[in-house]
Amino acid sequence: MVLKKWNVCSADKQIAKNIMKEYKIDAFLSLLLTVRGIDTPDKIDEFFSKDLYLDDPFKLKDMDKAVLRIQKAIDNNEKICIYADYDADGITSCVMLYEYLQLRGAYVSYYVPNRFSDGYGLNNEAIQELNNNGIDLIITVDNGIVAFEQAKLISKLGMDLVVTDHHKQQEKLLPKACAVVNPHRFDCESKFKQLAGVGVTFKLVLALEGDESLYPEIFDSFFDLLCIGTVADIVSLTGENRNFVRTALRKFPTCERPGITALLEKLSLSKYNLKSSDIGFKIAPRINAAGRLDHTESAFELILCKDPSLSCDLAEKLCDLNLQRKTIENNILNLINRKLFKKPKILTKNRIIVVWVKDAHTGVIGIVASRLVAQYGKPVIVISVDETRQIAIGSGRSIKDFSLYDAVNCASHMLTKFGGHNMAVGFSMNTKYLRDFSDEVNLYAKLNHNIMPDVCVNIDAKINPSVLNYAFAEDIAYLEPFGEGNPKPIIGLFGLTVVDIIALSKGKHSKLILKRNSSQIAAFYFFKQPKEIGCKIGDVIDIAVNLEVTEFNNTSTFTTIITDLKYSKLDYDKILKEKQIYFKFINREPLDKRFIKQQIPSRADFGCVFKYLKLSSCADRKIDSFLNVLQNKNIGYFKFKVILTAMQELGILNVVEFNDEYTISINDMPQKANLDDAEILKYMKAL
Repeated sequence: MVLKKWNVCSADKQIAKNIMKEYKIDAFLSLLLTVRGIDTPDKIDEFFSKDLYLDDPFKLKDMDKAVLRIQKAIDNNEKICIYADYDADGITSCVMLYEYLQLRGAYVSYYVPNRFSDGYGLNNEAIQELNNNGIDLIITVDNGIVAFEQAKLISKLGMDLVVTDHHKQQEKLLPKACAVVNPHRFDCESKFKQLAGVGVTFKLVLALEGDESLYPEIFDSFFDLLCIGTVADIVSLTGENRNFVRTALRKFPTCERPGITALLEKLSLSKYNLKSSDIGFKIAPRINAAGRLDHTESAFELILCKDPSLSCDLAEKLCDLNLQRKTIENNILNLINRKLFKKPKILTKNRIIVVWVKDAHTGVIGIVASRLVAQYGKPVIVISVDETRQIAIGSGRSIKDFSLYDAVNCASHMLTKFGGHNMAVGFSMNTKYLRDFSDEVNLYAKLNHNIMPDVCVNIDAKINPSVLNYAFAEDIAYLEPFGEGNPKPIIGLFGLTVVDIIALSKGKHSKLILKRNSSQIAAFYFFKQPKEIGCKIGDVIDIAVNLEVTEFNNTSTFTTIITDLKYSKLDYDKILKEKQIYFKFINREPLDKRFIKQQIPSRADFGCVFKYLKLSSCADRKIDSFLNVLQNKNIGYFKFKVILTAMQELGILNVVEFNDEYTISINDMPQKANLDDAEILKYMKAL
């Protein structure tokens, strides 16, 4: 588990106090609002408003042109095709516009590209097929902003194009179309820019309806689709998006869509207590699984289905597809971890992990990359290699403050297709460039990031465990819905003594009993076995937690869930700094020589570490658990790593290291080793 930097947020306590008095809310809630910049009457009123607010859709550039062209197609009974994307945002966008145009009597169909044969967005073969079918007007949803060549082909074939999208405009020019509706257009003056594709589609439907008095009725018809698509696409849940989702979640008890109802029942989710996290972690993955495994039509059939019995079958099919997706994903993840374990230089030498796997399922490599980022704290690019066709398809995910887009863009001359943003990229290339590509993106990282950004945990507030109760957790729940831009608050609990560590679910999860003074709490660490946590009974630790309000058997309670853990007395900022320096040291990059000289261990340092290792069990130990014991001996991260390396070079120890976790054994030595013979010490002294 990667070591993380903790940032405890600061807040203006006087502003928080004023908010508490003005709005008659608890002190902690007012503090959380202040931390998040929700600190003026207008912002607070907007944040907590229960009223549905629907801004004028015509503030979006070209909306008037889009309405005129689509209305003309409806009036003249022209053939309209909605061209969608294959993810949850694209699917909900497509269903919304398809159903609305059907209600308007339009001659409408839809086309969803195949992730594997068509790729993302408009493509020439599909356009030619639509032309052969007599389509007059193509309307894109959740794609199209970069379809320059495809737009020219559509025009050449005598069809018209209306683009609705929410991805960033990358060129100064726009696709040739009757209208391009996108809040990210450089010349669009609409106030809120963070709409999902389904949000832009919803605005189009409002504009087509025209009568502002009917806007709430339109919302009532499509709130479920708007909510699911917005949450699924991980856009910022602030502004209009928050208003959409907050209002929609309250309306879910009225949802009459059989397909959505069947999926909720299959997942044991209640319409009456649905949360954004339920959509993000349970509903959206199952809709997305259809597109990832080449069964997109199943998701459309489910959402459009009017038959409750058939809806149940389709919901079960999506759940089965999601299980298949998880299996495929885990197999690839395990394969990559085994590869990284056998080739640790990929981790120790590179700022960006670039790894390729033969015939990996391209529908899930992006998710695998995300999981590897969480595991290793570095940007990760996973590439699927088709050796027969010599094609490599890659997907990458990044860490905050590192633009993976810029890194990959520096190697764009090797790529046949490329797109993305700072945090995520996708591309394809010839397999002959694999190693050159890895070298190029890592060279970019080296030249532009002397020190790579740390993975951070942002602590909203430090509290005393004695104040933890249901009312406290309920205060946090007032900030729902949580998501991008409004994350679930993370609370810091400091200086807790470990009383007990209990294995749950056959060792899959852990429960920690923790005490500070007279206060004792139970905290759950999900998907962490007791041995993986690192601490032991009696250790003093700090934990970063989420508080979950839960309902069970008509009883309300709360659960404390650990998101990260560290030793109270360790200076993690110093550890992380030394970790970065050690990375540069083993890669022979320029360093402060005075620091290196200071880190040359003495014979007493070696003796201290060796004695500790001899007396302790050193299997599957995190590095901070070693440093927690050795900190009083003035042995930090850098010096500890040097000592381990030297003793391994001399045959004293056998060290297996993987992602800052160690298994160490002491070898039988026929004679006393000479420490000066260690290569790492020779190098340090020669600097």
